[in-house]
Amino acid sequence: MTVNHDLGRKIALSQAIQPISFREYFYTLAINTSESLDREEMFNRYLCFGGLPKIIELKDEDEIREYVENRYGAALLESITLSKSRTDMQAYLNLLSYVAQNISTVMSPGSLVGELEKRGVGLAKNTIAKYLSLARRGDLLCLVRRIDLKTNNFLTRGDKYYLKDLGLRYFLGRQIPKEEEHGALVENVVYLELKRRYEKVLVGKIGRYMVDFVCSNKGDAGNGCAKRHYYQIVRNPFELSEENERIAPLLILRDNYPKTLLTLEKTEGDCFAGVKCEYIIDWLLKQVR
Repeated sequence: MTVNHDLGRKIALSQAIQPISFREYFYTLAINTSESLDREEMFNRYLCFGGLPKIIELKDEDEIREYVENRYGAALLESITLSKSRTDMQAYLNLLSYVAQNISTVMSPGSLVGELEKRGVGLAKNTIAKYLSLARRGDLLCLVRRIDLKTNNFLTRGDKYYLKDLGLRYFLGRQIPKEEEHGALVENVVYLELKRRYEKVLVGKIGRYMVDFVCSNKGDAGNGCAKRHYYQIVRNPFELSEENERIAPLLILRDNYPKTLLTLEKTEGDCFAGVKCEYIIDWLLKQVR
């Protein structure tokens, strides 16, 4: 299926994807129900269906699926109106599906050529770059640059892409996420929340290690506040030795800026090796001043 610019012009540009935070999602549900809500259950629902406000009102999965299909169908067509050339809709969807299934993976148009070929999708590097740009301008994807924390220079090979809303992943795959996929989905949610709290959010690299997020605000420099804040997502640093690889980069950094381990499980303490620990759901529900 090919959609051209003239057809796209006929579609009203009123389908912007504007997800709400998990805090808004949870407390709106809490206000609208007399039942006690299970925070973990609500969080898993948020990871699966995303945070479009209308979803709060829908309980049946068939209703949610119909709503998500209608909303994202319109959003995809709207994004194509931003293209000045013909767009292969199926190829565009295949690219978005790959990105949605590989959240948190470092990728570039060049690396995506081979990955898509393995799946029987032949797209040139320039076309992939165009489609990624189209998805970003269409408010479907967010690009996050990587920075070398030793030199403070941006890395030229590969960036990360996150979904503006996890509902897009459900729309593309029509599947409930598997347990092993939750880590990447949580990372996406954390990124979106950090974008609400900070003006700049990057991915950090120090030696062979990666720092999930390096955040800062313009007003932080010179007023006594922290210039940066580092965030790393781990399962439970107190129980799993394999988490050492995830914790190591924060221990290597010696700049005295705040560092936080966001944990997927409740932990026995709120500090590990001098680094603050916060349970992700508690952190997401926290009131930000």
